[in-house]
Amino acid sequence: MNLPAWYAALPVAVSAAGVLFTDEDGRVLLVRTTYKNDWDIPGGVIEVGGGETPAAAARRELREELGLDRPVGELLSIDVRPARPDRRPLLHFIFDGGVLTTADVAEIRFVDEEIAEVRFVALDEIAGLTEAALARRIRSTLRHPGPGLLFLSDGEPTRDDRAHGPHDRPDRPERPLR
Repeated sequence: MNLPAWYAALPVAVSAAGVLFTDEDGRVLLVRTTYKNDWDIPGGVIEVGGGETPAAAARRELREELGLDRPVGELLSIDVRPARPDRRPLLHFIFDGGVLTTADVAEIRFVDEEIAEVRFVALDEIAGLTEAALARRIRSTLRHPGPGLLFLSDGEPTRDDRAHGPHDRPDRPERPLR
């Protein structure tokens, strides 16, 4: 077997890191970028070629997009999104950003040209603003009872991961952020 050729033939997945913030009312912080139609959570692509970790990427993206220089909290979920006709597979790491106070929100600055607007959105309104997979990812992550890391497949909890128990109960309370 030619190992270099074998590695070169493997599918390449994009790795991204996002940060999930809420406000004191439990609404989720979304950002509207200048280059996409849908709203998103703060975050972006991990620069794996330079050895960047998912947490470091999340923190860098907060500085670049919102002018917030703060460590991110625990890793809440990892989502594996399969390839689509127009996109590569995605491995998305979601970190806890905690609760942003009014004073925290006042510190937000659009540092680069990527972000046009930010706003807090109720969980039941997210699906109308974001890509469907992101809405599922946010919902699943917030509803995960914890403790422990949540594994997702295209935004839905994996059914074969018995360590995390059932996640499809509509009466499951939402997971509070720190």
